Amino acid sequence: MNIKKIYNDWSVKLLNNKYSKEIVAGVGFVVVVGGGAYLYRMYVNNREDAAIRAFSDCLDETAKALNLDYGMAENKKDQKDVWDDLEMAYSAGVDQHSSSKLAGYFKIYQAGALSKEGKQEEAIALMKQAVKEIPSASLLKPLYQNKYALMMMDSKDESVQKEGLSLLESLANDSTNQNADLSLYFLGLYYWSKNDLSAVKNVWGKLVKDFSSEDKNKDSAWAQLAKERLDSIQA
Repeated sequence: MNIKKIYNDWSVKLLNNKYSKEIVAGVGFVVVVGGGAYLYRMYVNNREDAAIRAFSDCLDETAKALNLDYGMAENKKDQKDVWDDLEMAYSAGVDQHSSSKLAGYFKIYQAGALSKEGKQEEAIALMKQAVKEIPSASLLKPLYQNKYALMMMDSKDESVQKEGLSLLESLANDSTNQNADLSLYFLGLYYWSKNDLSAVKNVWGKLVKDFSSEDKNKDSAWAQLAKERLDSIQA
């Protein structure tokens, strides 16, 4: 195939075509749009790469902070200072990567750091905003909704507590929630804290029934914990 001849023939036809200007303009537009789309993808990829690196660094520091909380860290830096630093790091991540897909996740962990600092109401407000930004299709969304519900249940405001309990109940009874076992466990734990053993048996009974398997390796870890506690009640 003679590529050069084909190109020359196409050029002659183009020049003889009464719509040649429009065709050239159209081809130029496609090139510009295509080039623009390519540059935009490069920009987005670079933007996301930077956000991922920043988020990963923050997560590493969060792991160290949690080790400190649980007495597993070698460096006994003041815990409050650690969470103060983390809160500022996640806040900076929000500011610097606000257009990234990870912006909502920065906010979620910033809310967690605020909670660790004892700023519960600020944490709840930020968590509410962050959860809305997580795509509905994300498998992680119910996990963060669960965390949000528990944060509200720890509020000093009774109306906020009730809202949190309502959200947790909704998550626990949502058949589309792939993490309903987690929600059921914490709902049962709530009733346990209230010494409402009848409600505990109902909630954890459902958890064990719906999320247990003959193959113990496939059992929900939350169902196993619930079964152990139920056995202790009935013993």
